[in-house]
Amino acid sequence: MKVLIIEDDQHKLNNLYEFVSKKFPSAEIDYARSVSSSISSVDESDYNLVLLDISLPSFDVTSTESGGKPQGFGGIDILRYLSAIESTASVIVVTQYKTFGEGSDEKDISVLTMELLHEFPDLLIGVIYFDSGKKWQVKLVKLLEK
Repeated sequence: MKVLIIEDDQHKLNNLYEFVSKKFPSAEIDYARSVSSSISSVDESDYNLVLLDISLPSFDVTSTESGGKPQGFGGIDILRYLSAIESTASVIVVTQYKTFGEGSDEKDISVLTMELLHEFPDLLIGVIYFDSGKKWQVKLVKLLEK
């Protein structure tokens, strides 16, 4: 199985990587940290599973690069790209936020989940709230069993 973790937060990336590598010891796991590097990754390889953050920078953040414009919904751009190229990957959104957007565009995680499942029924398996505990792991296992 080939897995792509798309996450810019190092702590969360480490947790997801460790969980997937223990759950699937033979999995080949790659990661990307931005919208642009994610698109490059999916162009270069076919993945069975994508664990996707919603809020991502445009470009990878480095010691000399700021990452460009932060994108509160950068993960949705990646979902749209995966849909456009007719990817066969299963996608699970893993987010640390319970609300998204601002002002009249603000929505909570349950509304976002329904909208994403409606827009990407062939790609998206579900949305998980990543917390400091282990609840996210239980939910991830349940979604992976689908």
